[in-house]
Amino acid sequence: MSAAAKKKMSEFHKARWARIKGSTTVTTAKPATPKKFTMSASAKAAISKAAKARWARIRAAKETK
Repeated sequence: MSAAAKKKMSEFHKARWARIKGSTTVTTAKPATPKKFTMSASAKAAISKAAKARWARIRAAKETK
């Protein structure tokens, strides 16, 4: 089925359900964009420090085997 046909069917069914539910307007709202998460510099530094310590432990464990 083509994209145009899907869109046409979607609009028809939305309007149909709006009539059934008693709504007079049909809105095709865009989905909300997810909020972009930003990390502070101190949080990035703490994660980096923890990762480096973890890998240092892993390397040390491999050398002792």
